[in-house]
Amino acid sequence: RILTRANQVQAAPYNLNGAGVTALVFDGGGVRTTHQDLAGRATIIDGSGVIDHATHVAGTIAGNGAASSGNNRGMAPATVILSAAITTGPSGWLYTNPNDIEADYANAFSQGADIANNSIGTNVNNNGFPCSWHGDYSVTDSVIDAIVRGSPAVSGGAPFRIVWAAGNERGGRCDSGGFRTIGPPAGSKNHLSIGAVNSNDDSMTGFSGWGPTDDGRLKPDFCAPGCQSNSDFGVTSCGSAGNAAYSVLCGTSMASPTAAGVAALIMQEWTNLRPGEPWPRNSTLKVLLAQSAVDLGNAGPDYRFGYGSIRADAAIDLLRTGAVVERELGQDFVDYYSVTLAPGAPALVFTAAWDDAPGTPNVIPALVNDLDIRVYSPDGTRYYPWTLTPSSPNTLAQRDTEDHLNNIEQVRVDAAMPGEWTIEVHGTSIPQGPQAYSLVASDASLTFTGAVSITVEPVTVAPAFIDPGVPFTASIRVQIENDTLLPGSPAMHFRAGPGAYTSIPMIDRGGGLYEADLPGFSCGDLPQYYFTVSGEILGNFAVPQAGAAAPYSALVGTPQAIVYDMETAAGWVSGAPGDTAHLGQWERGIPQQTIAQPGTDHTPDPGVNCWVTGRLAGANPDAYDVDGGRTTLISPVIDLADSDSSIRLGYWRWYSNSTGASPNIDTFVINVSADAGATWSSFEVVGPGGPSNAGGWRYHEARIADFVPLTAGFQIRFIASDIGSTSTVEAAIDDVTLYWILCNDACAADFDGNGQREVPDIFAFLSAWFAQEPAGDFDGVGGIAVPDIFAFLSAWFAGC
Repeated sequence: RILTRANQVQAAPYNLNGAGVTALVFDGGGVRTTHQDLAGRATIIDGSGVIDHATHVAGTIAGNGAASSGNNRGMAPATVILSAAITTGPSGWLYTNPNDIEADYANAFSQGADIANNSIGTNVNNNGFPCSWHGDYSVTDSVIDAIVRGSPAVSGGAPFRIVWAAGNERGGRCDSGGFRTIGPPAGSKNHLSIGAVNSNDDSMTGFSGWGPTDDGRLKPDFCAPGCQSNSDFGVTSCGSAGNAAYSVLCGTSMASPTAAGVAALIMQEWTNLRPGEPWPRNSTLKVLLAQSAVDLGNAGPDYRFGYGSIRADAAIDLLRTGAVVERELGQDFVDYYSVTLAPGAPALVFTAAWDDAPGTPNVIPALVNDLDIRVYSPDGTRYYPWTLTPSSPNTLAQRDTEDHLNNIEQVRVDAAMPGEWTIEVHGTSIPQGPQAYSLVASDASLTFTGAVSITVEPVTVAPAFIDPGVPFTASIRVQIENDTLLPGSPAMHFRAGPGAYTSIPMIDRGGGLYEADLPGFSCGDLPQYYFTVSGEILGNFAVPQAGAAAPYSALVGTPQAIVYDMETAAGWVSGAPGDTAHLGQWERGIPQQTIAQPGTDHTPDPGVNCWVTGRLAGANPDAYDVDGGRTTLISPVIDLADSDSSIRLGYWRWYSNSTGASPNIDTFVINVSADAGATWSSFEVVGPGGPSNAGGWRYHEARIADFVPLTAGFQIRFIASDIGSTSTVEAAIDDVTLYWILCNDACAADFDGNGQREVPDIFAFLSAWFAQEPAGDFDGVGGIAVPDIFAFLSAWFAGC
């Protein structure tokens, strides 16, 4: 309390004690709820057994010191405690296996939790896990980031606040120099990652994990007292041995609840200052703590202390200035602020942070949405945020370039000239937006001066299939703030197929609605189109965002399809010569969910079945995944000899190999054959890395003729393999579709396609009908039956 100045904040004139805040203590066991320091304010919500560690943590956050005449009270002695214990699993502890984090967090949120402390981690050193896990952005990291941002499954989309111990990995078997000893999930982007200093002198402990993360991000974010280098050599807090017991422990497990308790004090003051407003975002706690912390170690942030040692009074004083903002940005938007600095003012500091969208596990960089803070002096000089050098982690932080790694940025001007300063927050890259952010300034004159934005939304776009020769009116809605459209903007750009785009201005219909007509295309065309909007300040915007690289598209004509929804076997077969997998072979059924396997098929209700590699879930993700080699799923032989060259193969696939002790080393291979499986050609390879390697139903399609000739012996196979002995591999396939376009402007009666309507066309149709080939479905209603014969003969006698 002395080091963090929580003592001062608990006393007048602050008079803060954490009242109104409920904290979840998510630990290895339960809190002793009958302890005198916690009695009446602590509840175990999951039936877990009491342990000393969790009780100690809870006392540091919220103990009132009743058993010690107040001497051993915690940071926020009126905060309410909810206690839950994480379940342990045999594989990927807090790395690929988040265990029951989401379930316990959802339970706690439903019972009023506002913030969570997590003095747990993978403990890579002690558990014998691979040293390469240090600094990784794991599955669990991604789960945590989703909860902080607002996970629908946990909090119904409401943002949440999470504090996590940085881990005691330095000095262990994996330490080779101190740096890069952050154990998962302490390397998440959004939580407050807390290292440990000694409470008596703010010195660095001998165990606290240091950054950087694998992608170079700053961790820990801050430090807090979690040990002591003299006296009893630890932190004294509640013990579980009795209702008046105390114990002495040492670790980042003790630093984390210190920070969580300080955060509870900040949250209480937030409600005092802003009654009726939602709780501050986790990013707001982060900027307040970062800008008020005592800088330790190298000047500026560093990979040992983060932004420094936290101070409760300085953070709350900063909050009281009112120079704290929560807003949100879209792609390329800019928010503008100003500060009017008086002569002789101290250093000018701005900090921005945002709770980023979850990243793909073990994909570098972990950052998804990139914001940039730009600060300009009255004479126009630009000042840059602190940046670090991951390849040389002990090098001093620099201030000469933008930061595109971290979701917190701080600009510090040590000798700031008086006058009006301009601060810009740019939405540099926001693929998953809009992105909420928090901004704090050291000067109370911080003023929001306006935003420059252009929002473009599609209103009407062409359906997937359009009729030949029929124009289609496409439209967008444009909303502009503090910018002006350039002449000729908005515009639509279109083409009938490969080649150059034609650009036309769109018509202003009022209210921000703009329209343009796609011309009538010919049957068989594959039109593509996109829209652009150009502003004087913000420049060009495209819808879709990638513009010509990923435009809207359509097919001209009537779609025909062969669909395998996997509700029945339909001739598909599991197993082939060369298969060696002894577990996780392909089977058709309802998949049971794991972190690596879907819990449902892809087909909309009432569909339930798909092909999956070991549909049972078992006790953990590794119980029924692919093990020991390869397993193959093969389609029936499909006759495409008379198919149109436009026929395409599409399917929904699920593939996960981003979990387990050896992730991202396997592949999912899709082949096609034109000779009934005698030879195979590659159609797609998924993995060994990338977003498609991390689960989720994803669609892929391509034109078959680009890979193999169209013959009567067409066949498809899907091969999932386990190469690494500790890989977790799951695959699933559903809704395989072969489709082509029927051109209504062609002569349907010319069945053999020779340009003439003649008697051989009748025999050609009857041959296809008796063979139950797709072309035998002449009336297009699905199924091949007698009415198709009458429909064809009617067309034949009618002529062309």
